[in-house]
Amino acid sequence: MVVDGRIGFIGGAGIADDWRGNAQGPGHWRGTHFRVEGPVVAQIQSAFIDNWLRTSGEALHGDAFLPALQDAGSIPAQVVMSSPRVARGLGIAVGCRNPNF
Repeated sequence: MVVDGRIGFIGGAGIADDWRGNAQGPGHWRGTHFRVEGPVVAQIQSAFIDNWLRTSGEALHGDAFLPALQDAGSIPAQVVMSSPRVARGLGIAVGCRNPNF
């Protein structure tokens, strides 16, 4: 989800009762959600725009949808979009220089 073209959120958004726990047992799951900023937000927005075009035939473009973004933070990230025919979804690859992470 992209809020304003500059801030994005990606990850799990489980709303079933199974998500009420913290993975403390087999009947409870845990999702992870990230707030991201910087160029990776444009990648999330581009994935949405691609799906929107395929679904509606309408092209979304311009600064209102893809504003100029400055680098943010020190951890590299990249969006990986899957095909709707394979699996609907959007993933994010986050790089970390700490080998103990």
